[in-house]
Amino acid sequence: MAKERPTRTQRRRGLSIESLEERRLLASDWQNPIEPADVNDDSIVSPIDLLLVINDIRKSGSRVLDASSLDTTTLFVDVSGDGILSPIDVLQGINALRSRTPRPTVDFLHLKAFGAKGDGVTDDLAAINEALSRARAENKRLYIPAGTYLHSAPFSIESQEVFGVGRRSIFLAGDPLNSVIYLRGTNPVLRSVSHVINTGSLTRQSTGPQASIAAWECDGLLIDNVTILGGTSIGILSYGGKGTASAPAMITNCRVSNTLADTIHLTHGSEWIVVENCLCRNGGDDGIAVVSYAGDPSITRNIVIRNNDVGYTTWGRGIAVSGGSDVLIGNNTIARTESAGILIYSEEFWKTIAVQRIIVRNNILTEVSSNPVKHHPAILIGGSTDYLVENVTVEGNTITRPNFDGIRVDAFVTSIALTSNAITGVPDGKQAINISEEARPYVTVS
Repeated sequence: MAKERPTRTQRRRGLSIESLEERRLLASDWQNPIEPADVNDDSIVSPIDLLLVINDIRKSGSRVLDASSLDTTTLFVDVSGDGILSPIDVLQGINALRSRTPRPTVDFLHLKAFGAKGDGVTDDLAAINEALSRARAENKRLYIPAGTYLHSAPFSIESQEVFGVGRRSIFLAGDPLNSVIYLRGTNPVLRSVSHVINTGSLTRQSTGPQASIAAWECDGLLIDNVTILGGTSIGILSYGGKGTASAPAMITNCRVSNTLADTIHLTHGSEWIVVENCLCRNGGDDGIAVVSYAGDPSITRNIVIRNNDVGYTTWGRGIAVSGGSDVLIGNNTIARTESAGILIYSEEFWKTIAVQRIIVRNNILTEVSSNPVKHHPAILIGGSTDYLVENVTVEGNTITRPNFDGIRVDAFVTSIALTSNAITGVPDGKQAINISEEARPYVTVS
């Protein structure tokens, strides 16, 4: 959870990208997202683009394209989008030349047309804000070409789409304490960009202005294929962001690492949000957190957390629901967390409220809960004197080599079902399933 912890020494951490390389390179990093045949990204499809692909194959041969050779000057040679440079890319380039007259694309605005340098040294904030304003006025998307765009203060994406070319379109925070990218309004979209915040020796800050990306009370939302490296607080924050049952808000295919607080955090009445296919590493607190505090306008609810890879936290849990309702946690991989792999709890100390109607299904948890003081199990469930945890189903999960108990159920719960969970490698003196005396009348195990 994103909160101050007065009982622990705040940790300091430098930036590292090694943990992000576990995820397969997305084709968009090598393919032009606007026009696949526009290899040199000059907004025109011409014979020059075809020649660039041919020369690359002649020089280095056909090959799988990998992240190790990516930089902000790399050409978009993967015309086919299959992650492989081969004669197929030449053929598709020829077909593109035959099928259309070379012409500039016109359905978006180009950030560099507004004077942005993208050199990582010049402050591009004024150009970014001018481009965003013009794009809103003309109802067009804003394209962020490959480059490193320094911004000295926050900026807002309001009811519009901003997209780039994956990890080569980099927003670089000039001030790590004043660096948030806000998403506001209706259906804001941020796609295929990176945000880098060098925290240096800074310690963890509060939520809001210190987050990397904040979806702030917006209706509708898409954050897709976004890489976040560093941050003095939360990586991706939904503060009252809302989707609907028919059109949920989406946080998908993102890579978040080395934040000083949660990597992904949903709170303040956020609802109807799907968090899917994200990689969360080295967070300073929870990997993915659903949180509702006593003072929030409404409970955070209708959340789906699935197919994510979470772990190696320096503090906190893998996935946590601390105040929330109607949450599905399914098919996630969770490893080497500092505290519980999955937490379903009302935490009195942090004034989080009730937890209701939670499904924890088919997750894989390995070697979780490393803190020898907390003694957290792999999955921890419990309420508080003020708020019950109720209607929780934990089924089909695989827990391997937990450092303490496999599943533990504490007091102040009702209607808890533990079904078909495979738990192996429990340490001597610990239990696969540990149910407190107070909770036993309210828990079924099968």
